[in-house]
Amino acid sequence: MSLIIWNGQLQAEPAGLNRAMKFGDGFFETMRWYRGRILFLADHRRRMQVAARALQLKLPDQLTAAELTQQAHALAAATHAGDHARLRLTVFRSGGGAYRAQTAEAEYCMEVMPLPGFYDPDVKAATACIYRKLTKDFSILSSVKTIGSLPYVLAALYAEKKQCDEAILLNSQNDVVETTTSNVFLVRKDKVYTPPVRSGCIAGIFRHRLIAFLKKRRPLLQERRISVQDLLEADELFQTNAIQGIVPIARLGSIRFATQRSRDLAERFYRSVG
Repeated sequence: MSLIIWNGQLQAEPAGLNRAMKFGDGFFETMRWYRGRILFLADHRRRMQVAARALQLKLPDQLTAAELTQQAHALAAATHAGDHARLRLTVFRSGGGAYRAQTAEAEYCMEVMPLPGFYDPDVKAATACIYRKLTKDFSILSSVKTIGSLPYVLAALYAEKKQCDEAILLNSQNDVVETTTSNVFLVRKDKVYTPPVRSGCIAGIFRHRLIAFLKKRRPLLQERRISVQDLLEADELFQTNAIQGIVPIARLGSIRFATQRSRDLAERFYRSVG
């Protein structure tokens, strides 16, 4: 038995003191549970495979689509989460060692948190500010959700200090990357714009689905570099993630934005999902 000092007390090393805690050696997925299924599960599993390759991890055999759904169903039932819930799947490297890992084998845990209902086009609009103290650039890890999330934690603390819901992160070229929780889009005239994955943003599942939806319809969508000035000159701004869906941004700093076109788009897209 290994002994450690935990908050000033000598005790046995807890099972949770693993490589996820010590080195951030892993990744996570946040998924939406909806009436007995995981929305966009195939897309989530593809991103999990990208993350596992980047981190040189072997995904556990129990993470097939069928078994993930079965485990999520058991967890949702046991916790009385209902038909609408947020699932977080955390995958981390097994074993010990220091920076030089001893294995590619991985373990995982799943958590659930009830949600009030399905995506809502009338959701409360968010407020945002620009975070400039840290940048996030494109890398082999930037498109996936690694456990080491300090840039987002610090950006969220900054947003709270500024009394905003979200902070917008930039890369080293001062291009817009994403918000603390979501991918970001702007609406201008008859087009919708969003930063490309090469800007450094997460390859968001909802982002991917919305882009595919818009490429078949109007308004037209374009992935391109976006500056802070582009945001300020936009007609509307909105953000997306798999849990909240489309959330309009009503204010960036002192600049206010309309939200109706974002809400209309949300209503159209949700009909194709539900």
